[in-house]
Amino acid sequence: MKKMNDRINKSMGPKAILLCGISSIFIFNPIVFAAEDTAIEPDRAYNQGVDFYQKQDYNKSTEQFMQSINTEDDKLEQFSAYNLGSAFFNQALQAEKQNPQGANEIYKKALDFFKRAIEIDPDDLDAKYNYELTSKKIIEQEQKSQDQQNKQNNKDRQDQKKDQNSNDNNDSSQGQDKKDNQDEKDDQDKQQNKNNDQKDKDDDKQKDQDGKNRNDQQQQQSKDRQNGNSANQPKQMSKEEAQMLLENFQNSEQQKKKEKLKNAQQQTVPGVKGW
Repeated sequence: MKKMNDRINKSMGPKAILLCGISSIFIFNPIVFAAEDTAIEPDRAYNQGVDFYQKQDYNKSTEQFMQSINTEDDKLEQFSAYNLGSAFFNQALQAEKQNPQGANEIYKKALDFFKRAIEIDPDDLDAKYNYELTSKKIIEQEQKSQDQQNKQNNKDRQDQKKDQNSNDNNDSSQGQDKKDNQDEKDDQDKQQNKNNDQKDKDDDKQKDQDGKNRNDQQQQQSKDRQNGNSANQPKQMSKEEAQMLLENFQNSEQQKKKEKLKNAQQQTVPGVKGW
């Protein structure tokens, strides 16, 4: 920087310092390029550009430097290119917050003019330094833009996913309600079928019981009839019973005869009958 400052005519006053490490702009003494009014127009434009730059009016300063760069004087052209790079660089700094993408385009303009200054004077270390600084700024801005884009994309994806999840939850809720209703209906059908099966079993059991009761009743009636017929019919006597009965009868008759005979022996003569 000290080497570059040595190139500036100190009688012209203090140099203009740029932000973010950009080195000072070059200030010409109008007398160096002055000849006639018609020949000093680039010089006057250059110095007006310096005035606007020092007032931080970078838009007007670039307008003036764009006029002063159109000259056949290599030194004036090189200084104008350098100062255009510096003015555009500061414009980009001011635009970063409001319009990062637009700021990066302005940085690229600054880079082009620093490159032009180096092409004219390859030994201009300040121009080389500012070229590198501007290149880093462009990369930095592109990374910021990419990060912002990625952040926005992530937000959009999250919003989309959130909406999708909301729709899925609604569909799932509706599907779950439908499933619950179907499950409830299935349970009711199963319970109804179970009740029907139990009723059929109870009916079959009752039928079996009724059938058994009828069979028992029929068997009892048949048994009762058999018992009744047996009571009405004479009991058939066995041969042994008949023999015993006959012997008892004969013994009874013999006993009666004995008693009659005994009674006859004990009886007195009968008298006459009275009237």
